[in-house]
Amino acid sequence: MFALPRKLLLLLILCVLTSVGAQFGELPLKTKGKLDGILSAKGNSWIEVKDDEGYPHRYLPGWIGGPPNRGGGYDRAILSQFDEIPVGNRVQLTWHWDGHLRVDRLKLLRPYKRKGVVVGSIVDKGEMWVEVLSARYGIPSRYYVKWVGGSPGKGGGYDQATISRIGELESGYDVKLVWSYDIRPRVVSLLGVDEDEDAFVPFYEQARTMPKPSPGIPSPPANPFDEVPGSVSPFDQIAPPAATVPAGNPFDLAHKPSPVPVPSVPNPFDQASPAPASTPVPFDPNIPANPFDAQPSPVPASPFDR
Repeated sequence: MFALPRKLLLLLILCVLTSVGAQFGELPLKTKGKLDGILSAKGNSWIEVKDDEGYPHRYLPGWIGGPPNRGGGYDRAILSQFDEIPVGNRVQLTWHWDGHLRVDRLKLLRPYKRKGVVVGSIVDKGEMWVEVLSARYGIPSRYYVKWVGGSPGKGGGYDQATISRIGELESGYDVKLVWSYDIRPRVVSLLGVDEDEDAFVPFYEQARTMPKPSPGIPSPPANPFDEVPGSVSPFDQIAPPAATVPAGNPFDLAHKPSPVPVPSVPNPFDQASPAPASTPVPFDPNIPANPFDAQPSPVPASPFDR
C-alpha cells in the first residue's frame, strides 16, 4: 500500500460526495440541536458560544412577526437573556436553523458552589482569561483574572501576577487552578501540577529546615526545654528547693488538727460549785395571778343562747 498525495485524496473524496449527492439528492443537514458551551462573546443582538468540542458559532434570537415595518423583530425574551448572562460563563443552548442559527432557549450553567479546585490542561487562553479542560469531568471552563484592591483611583486593578502567569503558560500544559465565582469564574491561584506549593511546616519539622546562623550573628536564646535530653522530663531537671519539704501530702497536713495547748490558769467556771437544789426560784413568788382565773364562777351565759 502506498499513501496517496493529500490533494489527490481530497479530490477523490469530493468526487465520491458529488456522485452520492447526484444519486440521493442533497446531503441531510442538522436543522436543530442542543449543546453546552462557553459564552465567549456577544453583541447587541447576537452571542457567540464555543461548544465543548472547541468550535465557536454565532447565534441570533428567533424572529417574531413579519417584516420590521409591520412590527416584526427579534424575540425580546431572548434578547433580555443575552444582556443578563455575562461573557465567560458556561451556558446551555437550544437552537434551530432557518438560514441563520437561532436561539430557542438559553440557560446559565452556574457552578453549584462558590469556590473550588480544578486539575486539567490548558486548551485556550487570552490576555485576561484561561480555559482549562477538567481531567475529572472532561469539559472546559473559562477563568478570568481577579480584580484586587478598590477602585482604579485607589490603586485597584486586575491581578498582575495572574496575568503574567497566564502569559507564561502554553496550551496543553497541566495545571492546578483554584477558583472562586464572582459574576464569572475567577482565578485565585494557578500552578503547574508538577510545581511545589507553599506547604505548612509543623513546628517540630521547622528545626530541621531552618538555616544555620551565619558567623558573627548571635544566635537566639535556646529553648530551655530543648536543652534537656529527649528521654528525660524537663521537670525532673529542676533543682530541689533549699528548704526541706515535709513528706506527705501538704493538703493533709493543712487539715490535720494541731494539739491544743494546756492552759496554765484553771477555768474559773470549772471551779464554781453547783447551786443547791433546794434554793427556790426567785421569780416564782412574784408572778401575779391570772385575772381571768380570779373571776367568780359560774360565768354568765351568753344572752344569745337563751
